[in-house]
Amino acid sequence: MVPIMTANERLLTQPRKVIQDTFDKYEQHPTQALVHALSTQYARVFTEPSMLEQIPYVEPGSISSLISSLQGDRSQKVGILVRWRCMIQDTGMGNELCLATLSSDGRRVCGLYGADAHFSHANQDDAAMDTANLGERTVFFAVSVPGETAWARDHMVGTSASLSHAMKELNVELNDTTRTPRSEHPSVTALVKVYDVDAAEQFKTSDVIDVLGLLDLGTCPQAHWHLDETESTEAPILPCVHALHVRSAPPLFPADSDSLNAPEDVRASLVRYLTEVMGGDALVAEYILLAMLSRVHARKNGIVIGPFSINVTGLDREHYEALVSALEQIMPAVVCQPLTLAELNDAAHPLYVCGTDTGIQAGRLQLPHGTCVVLDESGMDEGQLNDAGVRNIRALFSLLQQHTLPYVFPFSELDIPTDLVIIVVSQSKSLLPVDAHIHAQPHQAPQMKVSSSMLHTFRLFLTNIRQKTLSIPVDVSDHIQDDFVKMRRSGAHRFDQDDLQRCLHVSRLLSLSHGLERLTTDMWSQAKVLDATRAERVALP
Repeated sequence: MVPIMTANERLLTQPRKVIQDTFDKYEQHPTQALVHALSTQYARVFTEPSMLEQIPYVEPGSISSLISSLQGDRSQKVGILVRWRCMIQDTGMGNELCLATLSSDGRRVCGLYGADAHFSHANQDDAAMDTANLGERTVFFAVSVPGETAWARDHMVGTSASLSHAMKELNVELNDTTRTPRSEHPSVTALVKVYDVDAAEQFKTSDVIDVLGLLDLGTCPQAHWHLDETESTEAPILPCVHALHVRSAPPLFPADSDSLNAPEDVRASLVRYLTEVMGGDALVAEYILLAMLSRVHARKNGIVIGPFSINVTGLDREHYEALVSALEQIMPAVVCQPLTLAELNDAAHPLYVCGTDTGIQAGRLQLPHGTCVVLDESGMDEGQLNDAGVRNIRALFSLLQQHTLPYVFPFSELDIPTDLVIIVVSQSKSLLPVDAHIHAQPHQAPQMKVSSSMLHTFRLFLTNIRQKTLSIPVDVSDHIQDDFVKMRRSGAHRFDQDDLQRCLHVSRLLSLSHGLERLTTDMWSQAKVLDATRAERVALP
């Protein structure tokens, strides 16, 4: 007796048959009705962990196994369903026309999701003569999430990568490294083709998306490489994912306060851990925690509310490496960017994004929201900045002051909003416009002893708190204003508008870190004490 395949099994193992069967049901409907029906079916996969684990995950591996898998007769017939969590590197590919319907052996068949390529050129040409057979899709250029830490990848993917269903792990040897922000690290670069063109409009450059789709090979929908004054060239062939369902990548953990027990205790444990990492310096540990919790909450009239960048001075190499290691253990994405003279003057690998005739060249700081960026000035030496160096410095100022990253095109420039956690490490006070300078005073070797269960709790705490918002009651706001006026009048010490804004930043983040939903006068008082202690250290010779 032949076993009967369940609907869920068909979704995973026979995606092209699922597409054709759905096409048959929606043949008399607009193409977008078919696309929505398929998206709804495959959206179920994200709600079923047992199904999700059976889908191979796209990540660095071998291009030869990819090509051989796609060339197999069975793979062409049933399709290879894959999952990819990636960052949109370029939305400028635009839309392209494709064959939605063809005729084969007297039957109308679906040409979407790369199916048209499996028919003869004659079939394709005949179908293309009738515009009613055409559909439209949006094309993105995407890359592996830059700086994604090992634990974050394992948490999102689970056991999927160990499966050998239809393909081995993917590596793009035809990789265009100008598309990858961190080209020194293994990465997949590929096209994502989205058939729900209305839904595609919500996605922006540097967004992280979660894609379920059919693996294929394709070319960018541009013609710049076709003509040359002396010779014609072929379009580069790239891996491609025809998206059956695409969504904004969700947070690693849901914003559910019930899932985090005793947040005050977790906060205390996390501060102790960071204190040990920082050689016993509890003050620096507090500021690192506040920086990790900061994010953009609002943008209004050019004012950005929420980010809190810090500059840590006085760290030796041992404590710097311990800090980076600790960040990689608890933050989902961490990028270390040296700020040496050579790095700044490197025109081939700018920090900002460059526009070209064939798309945008990734900047090294073109990163997803929430990425923790460690800017390392410890190797900075004397010398002269060239034009690229000046542009990179301007990009850093834009990143820290306006929280935007320049996208520089030949005849124009755009500033694209960013939301990064930024920690600047230097031997002396940085000239970069950070929100707070703090001088470290480690007095012992860094300690990194922490259990895997406690690390998971720290990750849950940080993810949960970063999703929360804070309100400021009117009475607390009035108290802060009165306090500011009193301190200005007392003349005991200088307390200007910059100090007020910094203490407000600190009090907001302190409140959030303690699990509060409203700012309190007690948190305001603690913020002033913390800031005064920090200022005393910075003022020391």
